[in-house]
Amino acid sequence: MNTKELQAIVNPIYITAKGLLNLLIAGGDPDALKLVPHMIPEDLKKKVEKRPPPEMVTCFKIGHMARSDIFNTVALKCGKQTVIDLPCGYSTRCFKVADNGQKYFGFDLPIVIDEIKDITSKVVTEKQKYLISFNAVDATNYDSM
Repeated sequence: MNTKELQAIVNPIYITAKGLLNLLIAGGDPDALKLVPHMIPEDLKKKVEKRPPPEMVTCFKIGHMARSDIFNTVALKCGKQTVIDLPCGYSTRCFKVADNGQKYFGFDLPIVIDEIKDITSKVVTEKQKYLISFNAVDATNYDSM
């Protein structure tokens, strides 16, 4: 068993985070769509090909507005130069924060960070590269925080 398989068994919640990214992609989020060619593992690409039902996408858009868009607005307008996102999941928030000139620190489980850090590194601009940082932590393990 490799490390990735072991992490998936120990922390299966990361699969839910991938579902969120799939819905972002299905909803046409431009930042999420940039990530598609770089997604790991390959099964995520396969899921994107089979789009969720339109009702599910509509419900997601409402939830996304309530959760992500409002959080983004608050983060972008708070006047602070640093935004901490815990748990960041497979969110594309890092791009919006960096485009606003703020530093973004995304924290999540190692299995999530390994993937999101890798795929975002392939699409970030030069400006964003210096403002975005991802770090592996486990909120159930104080020492990792």
